[in-house]
Amino acid sequence: RWLYVMSDRGGDFQIWRMAPDGSGAQQVTRRGGYVGYESHDGEILYHVKPRSAGIWRVPVGGGEEEMLASYRSVGDCGNWAVAAAGIYFAAYYRSGPVVLFYDFASGTTRRIVEVPGIVLGSLDVTADGGALLYGRNDLEAADLMLVDGFR
Repeated sequence: RWLYVMSDRGGDFQIWRMAPDGSGAQQVTRRGGYVGYESHDGEILYHVKPRSAGIWRVPVGGGEEEMLASYRSVGDCGNWAVAAAGIYFAAYYRSGPVVLFYDFASGTTRRIVEVPGIVLGSLDVTADGGALLYGRNDLEAADLMLVDGFR
């Protein structure tokens, strides 16, 4: 029902929402916004910010922003995805890249899967969290990988 876009029309990068025909533009973030995804009920915007390590949320109707997860790699705008129960995102540890899950109900983060190679900015998940899709780069070739039944 809404399109979310990044714009610097106010001087700094924020996320705005508008109707699909471009009408009714409204600024959603106030303290920076780069890439955002709406919650499944349409009430919350989850977003990342320029020069900030973390995933944030803000009510689309206005209110205070709150950081949910703080990981450097989250700033890579495409390597996280929102599902009904939480947010999946890539993080990079010394042992290599992993996909983590931030659970909305408990407010905790847990490791889902270790990923060989480098996760590209292309992580996505089905709404029910039943399948996870990510791009992988082995430095020689890139593959699109599907993780199914990972619970």
